[in-house]
Amino acid sequence: MACSLEVWLPHLDFPVQQCSLVVNMKLAHLLSLPTQLRLGPVRKKGAQGSDLLPGIPHQERLLRAQVVAVLNQVPFQPLTFYNHPLGRENIKGYDIMAYSWWRFLNDSAAPPHWLVQFPMVKATVRAMDTVTDYIRKTFHKNITQFTLTGVSMGGWVSWLTAAVDSRVAAIIPIGMDFMNFTENFHHQYRAYCGWSYMLRPFYELNITCKLDTTRFSDLALQVDPVAYNERYKNISKYIIVASGDEFFHPDNSYYYFPQLEGEKYLK
Repeated sequence: MACSLEVWLPHLDFPVQQCSLVVNMKLAHLLSLPTQLRLGPVRKKGAQGSDLLPGIPHQERLLRAQVVAVLNQVPFQPLTFYNHPLGRENIKGYDIMAYSWWRFLNDSAAPPHWLVQFPMVKATVRAMDTVTDYIRKTFHKNITQFTLTGVSMGGWVSWLTAAVDSRVAAIIPIGMDFMNFTENFHHQYRAYCGWSYMLRPFYELNITCKLDTTRFSDLALQVDPVAYNERYKNISKYIIVASGDEFFHPDNSYYYFPQLEGEKYLK
């Protein structure tokens, strides 16, 4: 199934200028996601959403009412590439990312849009366009700002979309603690004397052997969020990490958080 976009509407009697957009790799219902962002009483089938902002008066939440949207199945998956070096078919998630990186690293003529983050960001921007257009045409309301969130690759895309689209006012990347990733790749290897099993798609394609090459530096300049640090000056950043993350170390933020521009929070 191709990517899909779901939209939840607040009480449209109130000013609607913002939208929270969840970037999700798989098909999932918003109400089952742990990344719900509701600054107003979003209703589905007559049931009011749970209180996710304790301490903020109900009337104030109503005034902050905003649209919530979920972009599912980004990137489209599973995918089969005709020249996968290991002959794998119907790959998903980080296997798709690893293949796209392998293709870029091993073909000096490969353009940056081979990197899977590029189409994921484009899909997110188009989702923002769609929400804005739908709300304007249907309810005569203007969406002027977006808060982006997502888990893992969805969090990565939240960072990159914020770097290229001025409508993004805030991001809440979850479980994506890997900015300045060349340094953090080395950090993991030093700490473990090897790689986490979750990085299997990358070390099986020998991507981790190319960390200090010029071509890998070119890759990082395209998809590492720290490469766009100056663009985050006016964007609020609330970074949520997990101490038991199978991908990343709990102290990865040492290599990127101090240098981040603008308002920032780490949880």
